[in-house]
Amino acid sequence: MRNPPPLGFLHRFVVEKDGEHKDRLNLKLKAIAPIVDLARLFALEKGSPETGTLDRLRALRRTHSIVGSYGEELEQAFEFLMALRLHHQHAQVAAGREPDNFVDPETLSALEQKTAREAFSLVARLQNLVIERYRASIL
Repeated sequence: MRNPPPLGFLHRFVVEKDGEHKDRLNLKLKAIAPIVDLARLFALEKGSPETGTLDRLRALRRTHSIVGSYGEELEQAFEFLMALRLHHQHAQVAAGREPDNFVDPETLSALEQKTAREAFSLVARLQNLVIERYRASIL
């Protein structure tokens, strides 16, 4: 929960503020890792032995209430963000550059931007559900 998706006020992308990757989205740390972390948490809750993110989500659909409700959307968000990252890295390699995980949101198509925002909103919603679930169990 300490790693929220890169979506800020009015659904604006939260980009790196300075340094070598200024004004870019960190797809690995800020977009993909929160989904991986959610899948790990849900797998731990249910004792699922699965190790891959998609395998975990698919296995938990019938046994975990949050994954049962949002699993398909979460899988699609994960696949979209991974494809976006791979496409970005492929373009970098094709241009003779070292691949990284930092994409300029301005280079994304309108559809990619919209889909990324929806994926980030979904992750934020699920993180809030987890916070509520654990807060209630602590009380």
